[in-house]
Amino acid sequence: MGAETVKPKTGGTSSGSRSSDDEKTKLHRFVEVLRRDLGFNAMIEMVYGYVLNSENCDKSCPICMVNYVKGISCRVLPECRHVFHLPCINNWLIHNPICPLCRKPI
Repeated sequence: MGAETVKPKTGGTSSGSRSSDDEKTKLHRFVEVLRRDLGFNAMIEMVYGYVLNSENCDKSCPICMVNYVKGISCRVLPECRHVFHLPCINNWLIHNPICPLCRKPI
């Protein structure tokens, strides 16, 4: 299982008029483009506060229940696209090769 760090050159938050569903759809499309263009089906590492934000993912890590903060590394799982703190999901996957939320295999 490899990981790719993605740090977009332009950041910012989206306008308040966009719904969280639209933002989640954008995130899912972005992940699909990365998977297609980079030719891999791996977990993607992203920095919270740029492409990942409170409009397109949960505000806290489902494993440790601590809020995400801008600049922290997170991992997006390939099939279900659930987001976790990088160390949390890495430790989880050592013992359980499934998503802790939906139980899909990794």
